[in-house]
Amino acid sequence: METSNVMKQNQHYNLNSAPQLAIIHKSFSYIQKAVEEHKAKFSSTDIFFIVDYGCAHGANSFIAIQAIIKALTQKYGLDIENQISVIYNDLPQNDWSAVFQVASQSSVTSLASGKSFYQQILPSNTVQFGYTSSATHWLSKKPCNLREHCYALGGKSSAEELKLWSTQAAEDYRLFLQHRSNELKKGAVLACVNPSRIDVNDTGILPIFHTLYRSAVTVLDEDELLNYNILVYYRSLEQETDPTLLKELNLELICADLHLLENPIYQDYYQKNINLEEFIEKYTEFVRSWSESSLLRCLREDRTKEEQIKISEEFWNEFRNGVRLQGAEPFKHNPYQSTCSQAVLKLAEHAEKKRKIFAFNLSAEYICEKFGEEIMKLLPLVDFLFGNEQEAKCFAQHHLNIDTNTTITHIAEELQKKLSKSTDTCVIITRGADSIVLASKNGVKMFTVKRPPKIIDTIGCGDAFVGGFLAYWSLNTSIDDCINAACYCAYECLLQTECQFSNPSSFNPTKRYCNV
Repeated sequence: METSNVMKQNQHYNLNSAPQLAIIHKSFSYIQKAVEEHKAKFSSTDIFFIVDYGCAHGANSFIAIQAIIKALTQKYGLDIENQISVIYNDLPQNDWSAVFQVASQSSVTSLASGKSFYQQILPSNTVQFGYTSSATHWLSKKPCNLREHCYALGGKSSAEELKLWSTQAAEDYRLFLQHRSNELKKGAVLACVNPSRIDVNDTGILPIFHTLYRSAVTVLDEDELLNYNILVYYRSLEQETDPTLLKELNLELICADLHLLENPIYQDYYQKNINLEEFIEKYTEFVRSWSESSLLRCLREDRTKEEQIKISEEFWNEFRNGVRLQGAEPFKHNPYQSTCSQAVLKLAEHAEKKRKIFAFNLSAEYICEKFGEEIMKLLPLVDFLFGNEQEAKCFAQHHLNIDTNTTITHIAEELQKKLSKSTDTCVIITRGADSIVLASKNGVKMFTVKRPPKIIDTIGCGDAFVGGFLAYWSLNTSIDDCINAACYCAYECLLQTECQFSNPSSFNPTKRYCNV
């Protein structure tokens, strides 16, 4: 049952893959770490091979590659660009013309490899830096048909089906790592950004697959429905970092983390940059860009081209209706990206012992829900607690027995009572364009925020806010000034693409980006 999956052609994936790009942006710090750990020897005449395994149509891949090259030039100097050769890898039927259009923008040598990454791509001992993002969850072949769902981890698979799919996923992952181990030079690095799951059925995006299957039930016949399987399998962090497997393949783990990212399309909707109908359309095209080939592959061979087009349009109209019926909220997340609560607790204990300030960010609703016990142990050691309104309400509901209809100011006050007994502890809750809530031992303060004229990109906005606050706190300024600096950083982040400032020295502390 050999199969393959390709992204929707004619630049569709490049134009509708903002969620995958958000995942790549999240990987930038890991790219930097990987380059720092790079120890492979090379001379001034050697070709420095960088490979992106599963590049799709190239637009997102190009951004990752540029980040890798930037980090390498910072470490080894600008001359290394003359030695770099980038290999864009994907399946033979990929939209390679789209890749070439993007790759032509680069000054380094760019080549293409139309071959499955479950095979060896380059000769052994040649690759200096390997990278893959949102690719290895696609399986090399279908192990069996799923009888009651399109997705193996959708909660409907039989024990036998689940075993076959999990076995295939394990075999594929071993193959992927084995070939990469062969290709990598000694001391070279491989950065894998894999869609993952936190438990047996929880990938963070189950509503997508449920809605896809309900759409399929409506438009496909019985045999087609049986064959409608999306060949993805989200592995756990433990499976991806299995020490026995890595040791067998002569690979050494540098670091591994699990993150849950908000979908940027949902962020646009939440920030009121788009309305619900615009969200539905953008979200549908995002899902269509990577899953339509699964639909077309299951159709009967005797279907005419006209029938295929008609079924496809009916299917995606049903998907739109499904999203409309559920609303945007269930579709807010990207998949989990492959945290360690024990390490966080150790850091907090160290900070208390050394009388250092310890700050903690609630980070994501899934962390608030699933790691509540660990967070409760952590809170008495926390000086500054950050989070957005949804995260605070989620934690309050699941671990403080506070109803979500309770005011956010009351939730902030209750959280503040759980913090360190030092005099300066505070809880800071951001609420998008609405007022920031600050709860301290002196009570609650609200800060109205300055709204930017136009929001370009929300990625990194929350992190920028926390960074601005802590930077000004380190200067021994007032809490109000810290909040203002935080709002400035978030404001600037919203005005540009990616997490960088074009003019980081422009902050004027007398200018107000928030008001009490």
